[in-house]
Amino acid sequence: MMKTKTKIPEYTSPLIEQIYEGISQNTFDFVANRMQLALRISEAIKAKNWSQKQFAEMMGKRPSEVSRWLSGTHNFTTDTLWHIEQVLDIRLLAETNQESTPIFEADRLRKFVLQEVNNALEKYLSSRKLVSA
Repeated sequence: MMKTKTKIPEYTSPLIEQIYEGISQNTFDFVANRMQLALRISEAIKAKNWSQKQFAEMMGKRPSEVSRWLSGTHNFTTDTLWHIEQVLDIRLLAETNQESTPIFEADRLRKFVLQEVNNALEKYLSSRKLVSA
């Protein structure tokens, strides 16, 4: 079964459409799955009312590494995923004997991506110094 790309109509422009059309279905699915994994980890952290710093301490990692994990671009090892499952008491990896189920929820993923973009933009803008004349 082939998935179809989900477009976000309220954020369109000719440039975005051109970039979007240049993305293969395989790449789109790959990125969507990574973002979904990051979203599931982020939601589990929030459900426990932990900060990223607290989670990083429990994982024995630096907060900057956890931040990369939650960006959706990190390539996890299975050992790290198993450790995350133990610390957060959640299930990230599917059983090998179970049929895989689709976990991509476009609305939740869109909100997560927009929040990450907003966070990055805020960091960028706050790091710029205004020069007074």
